[in-house]
Amino acid sequence: MSPDLNICLSIGGLGDICGYLFFEAGEGSQHTVLDGTVDEHIDSIPLQSYQGCTQNTGDGYGSEPWQTDPNVNSTEEEEVRQEVHDGEHLSHDELHGGTFESEDDHGLGDDATHIDVTRDDFEEFLDTMGDHEDVDHIEDVVVEENRDTCPPPNPMPEWLTNNSWDNMFDPSPVMQAEVSSSTPGEQLVKGMVFATKLAVRHALTWYALRENFSFKTEHSDSERLMVSCEDDSYPWAVRAICCKGDNVWKIAKCKGPHTCDKIQNAHDGRMIDSTFLAYILKRYIREDPAYKIKNLRHVALADLKHEVSHYKVWDAKQKAVAAIYGDFKESYAELPRFLAGLKDASPGLKYKLEVDDNYEQGTCTFNSVFWAFRPCIVGFKHCRPVISIDATHLYGKYKGNLMIAMATDANNKIYPLAFAVVESESTETWGWFLACIRRYVTDRRHLCVISDRHPGIQAIFRDTNRNFLQPPMTEHRYCLRHLCSNVNTRWKNETLKNLVWRAASATQERKFNATFDLIENVNRDAYQYLKSVPKEKWALTFDKGYRYGAMTTNVSECFNGVLKGARSLPITAMVKYTWFKLNSYFDDRRNKSIEQLNSGKKWCQYALDIFMRNKAKAEHHRVTRLSAQAQSYQVDTPHNPGTTGHGDHTHAVNLLQRTCACQKWKLYKIPCSHVIAVCIRYRHDAEQYIDPCYSVDALFRSYAPVFPALKDRLSWPDPDETRKVLPNSILIREKGRPVSTRIRNEMDEGGNRPRTTPWKEGGRKVQCGLCDQEGHNRRTCPKRNEVSTSCGLAD
Repeated sequence: MSPDLNICLSIGGLGDICGYLFFEAGEGSQHTVLDGTVDEHIDSIPLQSYQGCTQNTGDGYGSEPWQTDPNVNSTEEEEVRQEVHDGEHLSHDELHGGTFESEDDHGLGDDATHIDVTRDDFEEFLDTMGDHEDVDHIEDVVVEENRDTCPPPNPMPEWLTNNSWDNMFDPSPVMQAEVSSSTPGEQLVKGMVFATKLAVRHALTWYALRENFSFKTEHSDSERLMVSCEDDSYPWAVRAICCKGDNVWKIAKCKGPHTCDKIQNAHDGRMIDSTFLAYILKRYIREDPAYKIKNLRHVALADLKHEVSHYKVWDAKQKAVAAIYGDFKESYAELPRFLAGLKDASPGLKYKLEVDDNYEQGTCTFNSVFWAFRPCIVGFKHCRPVISIDATHLYGKYKGNLMIAMATDANNKIYPLAFAVVESESTETWGWFLACIRRYVTDRRHLCVISDRHPGIQAIFRDTNRNFLQPPMTEHRYCLRHLCSNVNTRWKNETLKNLVWRAASATQERKFNATFDLIENVNRDAYQYLKSVPKEKWALTFDKGYRYGAMTTNVSECFNGVLKGARSLPITAMVKYTWFKLNSYFDDRRNKSIEQLNSGKKWCQYALDIFMRNKAKAEHHRVTRLSAQAQSYQVDTPHNPGTTGHGDHTHAVNLLQRTCACQKWKLYKIPCSHVIAVCIRYRHDAEQYIDPCYSVDALFRSYAPVFPALKDRLSWPDPDETRKVLPNSILIREKGRPVSTRIRNEMDEGGNRPRTTPWKEGGRKVQCGLCDQEGHNRRTCPKRNEVSTSCGLAD
């Protein structure tokens, strides 16, 4: 088996040497491939046929068939080809040391060639290749070895050797520079280019602000914008046109610069519209959606050096929010898909979207939405079974209420639990919200719900058909702060309000009764009013420990401040805001809890502070053991004239039953000073009686669940609600400056005056602009004629 090495050198129209190499072993042998492996299924390695070199590739060199050089004898070429077709082999000396052989069996065509090579010759050939850096060098060596027998090459065509660098071009599209060709406040000149018509208006506004003048719009449509100075005696004017071919706007005509007398114009910002202002304020609102209107006015004055009205800033803020977070109306349509995306990323998320049918096919009207994130649901199992509920108004384009449910963690910090957006506070909406919490968030028994005394909330807890809101499943309690405020609003007595607070905070029944008797002496009606309210709902001593010492809804109201920025956002952005806000909150609390665990700390600081205060008091108590087996003790406190009861009291303590006569251990789940005194006297570990809900481990477990990353919006699954969700048009906020109304309480001056209309928050008396007197305006001023005459305005 020693096949010959056949090298076919074909002369092409380019005058270059095209080598085609085929390596084939004899019949029945294995075939060697370039990577050194053996493949028994390949008979040969076919290469491109001769005619394939002249095929039109349609691009670049070789896109046209090569032309045969006229110096080559076509008859001789045909004779050589004919010999190949007849299967006759030329000797090595007759043709560059190569042998032609037919390859019809391999489908290479009549002109196909190959090289038969033995393994030894092939390895020798590879060794030769290893000595050269590139293929061109190899071809030169082959030509040099066959110089005597190789016919002269065809001359290269002139078009290949001529300098063509100057004719080359980059076919990639030309990247345009930034479209806007002006800087804020710069004088506009002919030829300036802008991306949009709005960009032209912004440039005009900037220039007008810098020069402190006003302009008017002469003509405006999709193709042209023509403005001129508001004072017709000045020739300043600008004409911009839309270049449809380039899709840009260009200044076609400009008469300038502007030459008005600036002294006669005030910096009143009349040329600043809400659209331009939204463009200026967008970066501030992106950083903080809760940016107050009055602060934004200061920002506008600092940036633009012009005063801007309150309403104009408010309107600009709404437009900026829509530009950053999406359109308010379209946000409702996006809500189902976004919730489905959240659910896909975090399967434990719970949400419920309520919609009403529409007359228009394929659409529905938004009613309400509830959502609770999986980390909150899972972590709440390690928190105290106490939640605070509250509702607050939305500030966006559409009216509504944001309902929230908050818990407290092991360190007595706020723990966000669940949210809902509803049309308004009512018996129906509050019942629906709490039903969602009991169904999707927690089914723990004796869940304590603290709320204000909204009529809708009171109604649902009185409804015995709602078993999930009745004991022993749910224990309802009132917020003490709201109760005291209601008492003061009704009877306007600061002393009475303080007595109510003291009675409600008392931990012992004797203290409660003593204070309650004082309330009867101060105001008999207030006493009867409080008696009509179930004591367990507002008095701590009758609570049985369900509150864990929590007396107010401050945790939910504090978080309302955190979400204040979210309340002005479109609804989908609001849900997204809570997702990322809570993720940041959980991440921060998780890291802090890990630090405490690593430091070896067992109890949270909130419980430790109470424990250490009680321990300091326990040093002065006297302990008497009544039964070692029953772990029953008597603790006497010393006389203390500085306290309300002056001390000198006796308390029964039982460690087995975990009780103390003062009830603080039962109400707060932290050992009182009497229990600690017993533990110190008889060398018990008093910390073992702290409820595990205050441990650092419970704190960590509350925040251990992680918020997963959201998937790309293109990967979100289709929502269950396939119809387009539309906002309720009835809830759209009225035009004009927003007015907030509320019932005035003891914090308002003059709140005891009877009125037939709601008070306006932040309202003020009418003051005349002419005489500066209150009670009338400029139009009804009695001195109007006198003032006008003195000013030379009367006839």
